[in-house]
Amino acid sequence: MATEQASLLSKEIYAGFWIRFGAFCIDTLIVTPLFAPLIFMDGMSKTMYYTLLVPNIICGLFLSIYCVKKWGGTPGKLALGLKIVMENGEDVDWPAVFWRPSVIYFHYFVSETVKLLSMQQIPDDVFVSLTHLERTQALSAVYPKLSLQLLILGNIWLLESLFLLLNKKRKAIHDFMAGTVVIRRKDQARLQAGEDF
Repeated sequence: MATEQASLLSKEIYAGFWIRFGAFCIDTLIVTPLFAPLIFMDGMSKTMYYTLLVPNIICGLFLSIYCVKKWGGTPGKLALGLKIVMENGEDVDWPAVFWRPSVIYFHYFVSETVKLLSMQQIPDDVFVSLTHLERTQALSAVYPKLSLQLLILGNIWLLESLFLLLNKKRKAIHDFMAGTVVIRRKDQARLQAGEDF
């Protein structure tokens, strides 16, 4: 009976897959206007791509590092009443803030580096004339094996979702790396008090 009650409390406190997915969707709606030109704009010059890349990186860092440290989560998590904390319930510390997105940012850095190197192999006049789909295909064709590996790595969040479903604290891979959990904001004091979940 006590184990069953602890299991129910655990499900109440730790954010599960669907609410975290909802937070991800809200965050996606917020950043889409910023990232859409970089991804979908047809007839984009290389200079335009480089110019848009910097604000997009700054936006990503703001959301995943500054917002998490300052408020305990991205806007999507905050809107749904969630908070990222250390496993003991304390506010997230600086090392954890940097570890959480490290896998995603490592992949992003490698894939953008490959993309930028690939762009140098395509003449400017050809690059500008390509649609989004044609541009993606042309960039992938420059380094086909590497592009395939990056595509596979890019889908790592599916594996993260699996981890989220397989442990009682609903921790994704990046939570294990950083020593963090995502909880309902209202339950932070209970976690800090050391209630057994």
